[in-house]
Amino acid sequence: MLLVSAMILLSIRFKETSPFALLPLWFPVLVISRDLIVLGGVVLIHMLAGKVIARPRLVGKCATFFQMIVLGWVLLKIEHPRYTWPLYAAGVFTLTSGIWYILDGVKQFNAHEAKKS
Repeated sequence: MLLVSAMILLSIRFKETSPFALLPLWFPVLVISRDLIVLGGVVLIHMLAGKVIARPRLVGKCATFFQMIVLGWVLLKIEHPRYTWPLYAAGVFTLTSGIWYILDGVKQFNAHEAKKS
């Protein structure tokens, strides 16, 4: 929640002059969308199958790591061109981990349907 809150606050300009650089809007949208899709999938599988097996992946850990790097660089006021590569790395890892978690959820759901038949 702390990461998401910081991303949201650092992507909205509250005053004309902000002490921090703004994050592009696509970044918090991507992170929040992934988290909501994963949460929705967990609830759906739990309701239909009764059991959810959550397997953390290295790609998800990398996404969190790069998200922290981006937020740290923005808060430390490191020049804008220097933090673009961790921003895009965080975006790629976040998208990849979201797709991977969706595929894991589909496998779990299909395994439950196969047992049911």
